Amino acid sequence: MFDRIYLWVQNLAFYMVMVTAVMHVIPNTEYKRYIRFFTGMVLVVMLTAPFLKFLGKNKAYTVIDVFGLSVSLMFVILISIYTV
Repeated sequence: MFDRIYLWVQNLAFYMVMVTAVMHVIPNTEYKRYIRFFTGMVLVVMLTAPFLKFLGKNKAYTVIDVFGLSVSLMFVILISIYTV
């Protein structure tokens, strides 16, 4: 039980460090609001994931997790294309 909580907190901490690094790397300030929006969506997914697992909605969790990861990956790719 505590191993899962520790892993969850560790994932959240790593995610927040990565988000902070990306926010400092982005040269243009108009991209920051979009990054905050999408990273906020991913953070909500990460925060609700254990709750959805607890409720036993594994199918809903999988759909939400895959959707969140694909949206964040798409956003990172778009940002990298436009900043180069």
